[in-house]
Amino acid sequence: MFSVPWILALLFIVVNSEDISTSSSVNLHDHSTNLSTPIIEVLCFIDFDTYKLHAGETTGEKAVTEVENYFLPFWKNVDHYFSLLNIRISLKGIIIARTREEENVFLNSQKNRLFADAFCSLDTLIDLGKYIYSSTENLPIHDITIVITQSVLCKEKKLVSEKNSTESLIQNSCHVDGNVATHLNGVCSESSSIAIIRDTNKMYTGVRSAVFAIGQLLGFPKDGENNAEECESKDGYFMSDNINFDSPYKFEWSNCSIREFQKILRSVRTSDTWLCLFDESHEEEIDFLKAPFPGEILSLDDYCKKMTEYKACNYDDVCASLTCSSGEYCGQTIKGPAIEGSWCGSNDTATMRCKYGKCVFFFDRKFDEYDAIDGMIQFLKINK
Repeated sequence: MFSVPWILALLFIVVNSEDISTSSSVNLHDHSTNLSTPIIEVLCFIDFDTYKLHAGETTGEKAVTEVENYFLPFWKNVDHYFSLLNIRISLKGIIIARTREEENVFLNSQKNRLFADAFCSLDTLIDLGKYIYSSTENLPIHDITIVITQSVLCKEKKLVSEKNSTESLIQNSCHVDGNVATHLNGVCSESSSIAIIRDTNKMYTGVRSAVFAIGQLLGFPKDGENNAEECESKDGYFMSDNINFDSPYKFEWSNCSIREFQKILRSVRTSDTWLCLFDESHEEEIDFLKAPFPGEILSLDDYCKKMTEYKACNYDDVCASLTCSSGEYCGQTIKGPAIEGSWCGSNDTATMRCKYGKCVFFFDRKFDEYDAIDGMIQFLKINK
């Protein structure tokens, strides 16, 4: 049990897990560490609106279960995409704000909310960094902090009128800062290894935002920008920051990201770059490897309904081009990729799922064997 010197209480989930296995390794003979693969230890914060979205009317352990059942597949998916670079994710904890007061502890949201559903991204990042830096001894050892929110991330308000944080962004406007707010090259810095991402409507849109945010923290440039000009953002690789359903998608890393990854790995031999990623904390971590993929939870029809309020129109080639109806009879449609782990192939096939945008045979544990953190919840008390 950690002791934290504040009046409020946050919920902290910690779970034992088996060692993360990898299929390949990176040669780092110049370091004394026994690790051959960069392992990013992530501490995840859930803001109040995100907690309420998933908890609904439930409270206590039932509410925690709702959060757990969504975010363990979420982080499993993030790890799945980073494994393509031989980088792995280790989830060191999930801290949930169950009230606005608890959220204010780490986001200083009373000051940083421009509207009821919008944050000033820069100020919030600064205050989050101060909180993480001042609370290091009371938090699980981690490399980066990711805050998940429902709120719009604004650079600043467009309005000149006085701030009214009770109004909705719908009645106001701001310079939107995208779905990710973070620092480039912030990893291994206590106050800068932080990011805020949006994950809305319980449909896993934030998975790619989390991948992009972590990539930025690692030093990967956004496709199409400095040091990655030849990799166009419109191509839809992981560092394109594309999350819109009908945007081009590729379930892989661009050549620019791979080149930067290799460059940074070479520098590890002669500098402290990424050094924290090879220093395993040996503390407990959440085992998301037993969790299902998002597509095992959210059916193709349900996924389409969250976007258009109508079912999927067909089930052919859904991994790369799921067709969702914009009307009752599929007269108008939008197309985009199904989420990772979605069923694909013929309707009577139960052994094929979407993996990296392709329909492949899938042999894994049954869905009902999922029991990743049952009965292993701790409360992190904040004392006066």
